[in-house]
Amino acid sequence: MNDGKGAAPLEALSIKCEACDYAISPKDQLIWGTGFELHHLMPWAEMQEGVERELIADDFAVLCATCHRAIHRSDHVSDVRRFVHEFWRNVVFE
Repeated sequence: MNDGKGAAPLEALSIKCEACDYAISPKDQLIWGTGFELHHLMPWAEMQEGVERELIADDFAVLCATCHRAIHRSDHVSDVRRFVHEFWRNVVFE
């Protein structure tokens, strides 16, 4: 719960994939919460060796494990919105 002094703990929030909108409620996090990952919008591999950077929330996207793997196989690793536009609009599950 949020005590008014800062952000609510992650366990108190619903988690939703920023690509496919898959979401879980706080009560389901114990079992299903491990299916979400933080995606670096600027991949570590693209940083120059020895260069440090300060991490901020805007450097990350919350993705489900499936979308996280898929975005790394696309040409849009740093652009979740473009990834969604190019790949999710034509997905058909049978």
